[in-house]
Amino acid sequence: MALGFAASLAACARTDRSASTSGPGTAVSAPVQVPNAKPAFVPSAAPVASERPAPPAPTPSAGPRFYALSAAPAVVHAGESVSFAARTSPDVATVIASVSAYKLNFARVAPGRFSLAFAIPPNVPFFFHGTYQLNVTARALDGSSVSRAVTITFE
Repeated sequence: MALGFAASLAACARTDRSASTSGPGTAVSAPVQVPNAKPAFVPSAAPVASERPAPPAPTPSAGPRFYALSAAPAVVHAGESVSFAARTSPDVATVIASVSAYKLNFARVAPGRFSLAFAIPPNVPFFFHGTYQLNVTARALDGSSVSRAVTITFE
C-alpha cells in the first residue's frame, strides 16, 4: 500500500515539473491515476436490515394421537397392582380407560404423558376371571378424540 502511494506521488511530481518547464503561460493538464485505488464508498439506497428470519409457520394440529400405550403386567391376579402408561400428542387434555360400565381417568404427568395405577381386590369371584379389552380414549380440548384398545387378562 505504501509503495502504491509513493508511486502516485512520483507521478504527480513529474506532471508538475513538466508543466513548469514547458514555458510561461502554457499549462499541461494530465489526469492523475492512482494505481490500486479503491472506489469511494457509496451507500446503498436501502438500509441493510439486521432482522432475524421469520420463524416457520406452525403446522396445523393433526388432532390427538397415541404414540405409545402400555399395561403392566399383561396377566393380573387378585391382590396385584396393574399400571398403565400413555404417551400422546401434546394437545391431549384427558385420557380415560373404560371397560364394561367402569371408567378410569388417567393422571396427567406432563404434556403428552399420562399414567394410571390401581390394585385388584384380593377377593374377586372366579367368574370375573377372563380376558378384558379396555378402550382407552385420548381427548383434546377442542373435543376431538382418538381411541385404542388394550387387552388385559385376569386370572
